[in-house]
Amino acid sequence: MTVLARKVLLFTVVTLLWTSAPGRAQTAEDFQLPTVMAGDLRLSDFRGRVVLLDFLASWCRPCKDAIPHLNQLQREYGAKGLSVIGYSVDTGGLHAMKPFVVRNGVEFPVVLGSMDQARRLGQVKVLPTTLIIDPQGRVVERFEGFVSEDRLLAAAKPYLGNGAPPAPATAQVKLRKSHEKRFTSVHVSDNHELGGQRGVAVYVRADVADLAPEQGVWLELKLKSAGGASKNLYQRVDDTTKNRHILFVACDQLPGPNEADFSAQLTILGAGLKPVETSEEVRFARPCAAAAPAFRARRIVDPALPAPAPEAARPQTPDLAVDNRTNGARLKQIWVTEESSGGEPGLSVHVVADLKGLNPPAPLYFQVNLQPELRRGEGLTPSGAVKRLILKVDDPEKPYYNLFASCGLLPRLSGPGAYRAWVAVLDSQQRQLEKSGEFVIPASCAGGSGPR
Repeated sequence: MTVLARKVLLFTVVTLLWTSAPGRAQTAEDFQLPTVMAGDLRLSDFRGRVVLLDFLASWCRPCKDAIPHLNQLQREYGAKGLSVIGYSVDTGGLHAMKPFVVRNGVEFPVVLGSMDQARRLGQVKVLPTTLIIDPQGRVVERFEGFVSEDRLLAAAKPYLGNGAPPAPATAQVKLRKSHEKRFTSVHVSDNHELGGQRGVAVYVRADVADLAPEQGVWLELKLKSAGGASKNLYQRVDDTTKNRHILFVACDQLPGPNEADFSAQLTILGAGLKPVETSEEVRFARPCAAAAPAFRARRIVDPALPAPAPEAARPQTPDLAVDNRTNGARLKQIWVTEESSGGEPGLSVHVVADLKGLNPPAPLYFQVNLQPELRRGEGLTPSGAVKRLILKVDDPEKPYYNLFASCGLLPRLSGPGAYRAWVAVLDSQQRQLEKSGEFVIPASCAGGSGPR
């Protein structure tokens, strides 16, 4: 071997020994990973602070034993520039780590990583392994195994100072306290469809992350009608890492007539179907009183051009249409044409409206009111109850809506007559926000012989 070759080999060996030697300050490899609770966390966002990076796993007992000490360091020295970050190498991912974090009260963020990356970041061979990273992003100390709180503090303290920047928002961890409620919100939305069935959706936000799904976690939905009838429905929670749940109840599952008012109350059931917590009672009115699928919003030929029909298509007789363009009403124009949709004969109620200025809690509804009237001499006399067809507004930004009602939905006329009609806009509780003027629909669909 030549002298030059020996010098090159010697330089290479020395370099390798220097870069891998413990105690030498090396810049920590950056990473951006999802956290257990929400959002991503990037290591470089902590520049200017001292980072205590702790590699752990849910099955590691020493890792669990270290949590109280890491929590204490975060509480006492967070304001002075210390940030504790947990790095999970657990192959179970979120489903393993979120219950671990919640049950053990981990007060610092934990990212979901991998063992391969952990080996690159911290030469991780055993758990826990802990790195101390200074404000410039350099690894200044490394520990293997369980380390006392005093030793960790002694390694981090020389780099702490009062001028450290605040920790990024992704470092904030909010755990539910034992005295806090699990349910944060429950609300009911009607006029939904699932698998061809109409019904209501019950939206639930509840924290069940500390419960064990393998032992059984259920949501019990208790429904009561205003008439006193009740029914209990159940849905299993297979993924307790989620805090949002949706329960669909078909109209024929409600414990009473669809026109009734109802209340809903949920209970979380744990192992052995033992009640864990019960929500407040939520009331909702006539959830399935909206018209059947035979009343629907029709698609115009080109959905990209939701323009009103041409002037020639609109009835010119004032009694047969509504024109409120001059008085600032939101329901500007309404007219009706006899048409068919999907092979069904019926009526198309054309509505030109400006709903963008309405800002009640979503959603909005259209209500088409049909008052059957019989001809008596020169005039019309009401005959029978008003039929109300209710449909959710699919897009309040649209200027034009085409609402189709099949003939089977029209009230029965026992003789020559017509329908006095008007359209209303309803809020999420189906309370009237605005009502159009009245107009007349001539008897249609072979005399309006559909069922009441």
